[in-house]
Amino acid sequence: MVPRWFRVHLFWVYLDGIALIAPALSITVKRYAKLAAALLGIMLFVFELLISVPGKFADRGDTLALSGGCFASRGGVAKGA
Repeated sequence: MVPRWFRVHLFWVYLDGIALIAPALSITVKRYAKLAAALLGIMLFVFELLISVPGKFADRGDTLALSGGCFASRGGVAKGA
């Protein structure tokens, strides 16, 4: 779902995959889990903006809910992890 106006589509697909796998591993091993959850939440929120705003606010509540879940899990991560 890379927009047509982005160049080098394959690069963005791989970058997105890495950007989703890295925080998942970080949260799993509890190393920089709060930072990973916050950055993942920001990334998903930006995705929501890039997809919904050009689509004239199409119904895309699922990504927004995932973004909120990342921010909520950031608060639930054990201190010192």
